[in-house]
Amino acid sequence: MLFFIGVPVVTLEEKEGVFVPEAGGYSFSLAIKVREQFPEVGYFASLSSDIVGRTIINSLVKNQLFFDPDLIEANERSFIRFKEGDEVNDYGFFSSPVLLSEEKLVASLESNSDVKAVHLSAEGLFYQPLFSASLSAVSFHTPKPVIIIDPASSSFDSSKDIVRYKRQLREAFENASLLLLEKEDLEVAEMEEAEVKVPYVIFENEYTRFSDGFVCKGVSKAKLLAIMLEKECFGSVSEDPAFKGFDKIKDILA
Repeated sequence: MLFFIGVPVVTLEEKEGVFVPEAGGYSFSLAIKVREQFPEVGYFASLSSDIVGRTIINSLVKNQLFFDPDLIEANERSFIRFKEGDEVNDYGFFSSPVLLSEEKLVASLESNSDVKAVHLSAEGLFYQPLFSASLSAVSFHTPKPVIIIDPASSSFDSSKDIVRYKRQLREAFENASLLLLEKEDLEVAEMEEAEVKVPYVIFENEYTRFSDGFVCKGVSKAKLLAIMLEKECFGSVSEDPAFKGFDKIKDILA
């Protein structure tokens, strides 16, 4: 089973003078797209029970994404993004998803016996204490799951603290089992492709390149993850989690 640990974002967009809530965020949207193609997908996040937060909870139920009810926080607020025309403002610091503690995440991981892989991305690699709590909880979980790092740096604004984000991005790379990369991610981390020490996939406009030299026509991250799950690239039910490489999926992608 693949679990996403992320930051669900409720966007309030002005339409005809009224702010309409919509559930989203990079990791949340990607999890839904993977779930549409493969059933064993879950989403770990600290969810607010406020009126806005119920938009996220209702969407999780509607899209049949597994989530942990114990992570619903009555006293914290949701991560909100206001959109008025071309102006976008995030209110994420001190929100429920960002404040997820290592202790609670460890408890959620331990309550699920089939955690094959964990996906960390975007805002989840930027905001503290979520970043440190996620990386620590996943790294020390037994058996250790495959850690998929997907920065998606172009999907959000990291300029608020770019120095810290670069440091955390490099730390995430060092702890990863598999990297899903775009050109911007290496630029932000100030790294060359040759410096990457773990298996990776680079998503370009027309092609998708793999670290073992394989190249195929462009494939979405959601489709790639769904195929990897179907082909048990993160281990079978009877095995401990481990990344099995790209050979199992090349015939499908060729």
